Amino acid sequence: MNACSLFSSKEKRTQKLVAKEMEQIDWNTLDHYPLFVECDELMTAESQRSCFEDSMVKRLSEGLAEYDLILEDQVSTVIYIDLLVDMEGKIKVADMERNPDILAQIPDFNRMIQREINELPQVEPALKRGIPVNVKFRIPIELNTN
Repeated sequence: MNACSLFSSKEKRTQKLVAKEMEQIDWNTLDHYPLFVECDELMTAESQRSCFEDSMVKRLSEGLAEYDLILEDQVSTVIYIDLLVDMEGKIKVADMERNPDILAQIPDFNRMIQREINELPQVEPALKRGIPVNVKFRIPIELNTN
């Protein structure tokens, strides 16, 4: 009987320690953000985030520039794309804002974005306490014919 209560007591203490540790973790911040090759892993976390977002926008802009987009109406809008960078560093579209005015003029716009995201290279995944984690980003795509 003594051995069983001793085991139970250790298990409860372990559970309490784990619960306390989990409460202290700030789950809203990352230790390391996802990184493209041009981003330095020794940067601060905020610099890593900026580098990742800037590299993402630059690559998407370059990819979309290859399309011959013709808009009949004047457009000045921002479309937001929610991306998921998974634990392996693969980038996927989680959600994309649908703009009826853009889709009326460029029916394949969402497919073009999806295609460009699929063409992106794999990145180093985000890390929290040294463990790869999934992370979502919201990227703005500015469309302006003015």
